[in-house]
Amino acid sequence: MSGMAAYSRKKKITHDAAASSQQKKNIAKMQEPLNLENIRTRLQLWITQFDRGQDVESKDGLMMGLNDMHVVGMMFCVQLHELNPAVYTSFDIEQIYRQIPRLRVHSQCLQDMSWNCLQDILTALQLEVKNFMHQDTHACNGNIDIGELLVCLMCRAGFFIAHKWPCSNAESKLDYVEVQDNGMQIAQHAVAQFLDCLHAMAGVAYMLAQLQYTDNLVKLSAQQSIYQQICADISEHHREVTLDNFYEHSMISDLFPGSIVQYKHRHQAVFHSISQVVYFNWPAYARKKQASYAEIMEQRQYTNLVCMLCEMYPDIPVLYEHTGALCFSCHTQHALAWVCIAGYWALVDRDGNCYYNKDPILALAYVLANEEIACEKPGTPTPQKS
Repeated sequence: MSGMAAYSRKKKITHDAAASSQQKKNIAKMQEPLNLENIRTRLQLWITQFDRGQDVESKDGLMMGLNDMHVVGMMFCVQLHELNPAVYTSFDIEQIYRQIPRLRVHSQCLQDMSWNCLQDILTALQLEVKNFMHQDTHACNGNIDIGELLVCLMCRAGFFIAHKWPCSNAESKLDYVEVQDNGMQIAQHAVAQFLDCLHAMAGVAYMLAQLQYTDNLVKLSAQQSIYQQICADISEHHREVTLDNFYEHSMISDLFPGSIVQYKHRHQAVFHSISQVVYFNWPAYARKKQASYAEIMEQRQYTNLVCMLCEMYPDIPVLYEHTGALCFSCHTQHALAWVCIAGYWALVDRDGNCYYNKDPILALAYVLANEEIACEKPGTPTPQKS
């Protein structure tokens, strides 16, 4: 046992060293000059290589209560502001309001908004995103180009970060000082909350844009064999022993993109459960009830069914917005992982390929057959406390 423990420690040290080296390379890439041609790839780098769920450092520390994603995101916003791309200078937010009237919380054009107005717009987008960005059977349908909108929000945020960020030699303590119309500072926690939300929504948009719909791809006999085997082995018992996981999946699906990491970084010292986030947002929240086994197998809803599939394939985890979802360094540690962000689902392999089918069993069967991944075969579920 001691030998195994030593091996595990050595393996972890090696992995941590490699991850640290790669992180330095990623930061260096983010610092390279930005031009119109590489905005998309730079945004993808920020989304997939920097972990939004990473703990923030102490507000008195070198990073002033931020993590790598926040600091690099601030730099990216400033780069966009200085580049001042035409997509931003010509952006008309009134077109967005005409398509989604509930986003209208201020009358100013985006290019003239104050920091507080900018925060309000992003919050409105966060609360409305599920109403206009839908994960349908064969495609992702949305009323607006959310990628363009998020880039424009970052352009405007870059102005404030470049001109109103606290100086290291300031005489007074500047933490938690809110921006006023004529103010000179933006509080660190305000920028962290802004980027937490934006990074999570950008991650969802990126995932949906990358989805490969398995019912549009070539079906193999191996896929049908695996599908039939799963359907034959799954049982009522799998439902009974995964109720706690279902409760977690259902709560996460009810939340909005970014709300978990926002809560985690705001209350990092005491954060330990998704239920904290749910009840913080909805004090009178009523926990969902798991459907009957017959309903689950008939409807094939991800929130109800994936927890059972995880019991059958325990080496395929479910990753959330605060536990490494869509972060490349996390996905490389798993042959396959389910991703669930605010009710948006995908099955992601270690190369970052995202797969989806309306039926999660079909999605899993396709990827297992085509990726030739050696996952643990379905077996008898282990009883757990409900």
